[in-house]
Amino acid sequence: MRVQAGVDTEGGSLLVLRNMASYASAFEAIAADEINTMLAEAQAAIDDDRYLFCLPQFVVAGVRTR
Repeated sequence: MRVQAGVDTEGGSLLVLRNMASYASAFEAIAADEINTMLAEAQAAIDDDRYLFCLPQFVVAGVRTR
C-alpha cells in the first residue's frame, strides 16, 4: 500500500469540495448555511492566493497466486 496526496493551491479542486458539500447537504450531515460559509471561505482563499487543498489517496495492489 502507498499513500499519494493530490495538492491544489490554485482552486481546481473546488469542484471536489462542492461535490462533497452536496452529499453533506443531501444527507443533512451539515447545515446548509454552514456549507455555504465553508465554500465561500474556500473561494475567498482562492481569490487571495492562500488556498491549499490536499486529498490523500490510498493505493493498494495485490497479486493473485494460484
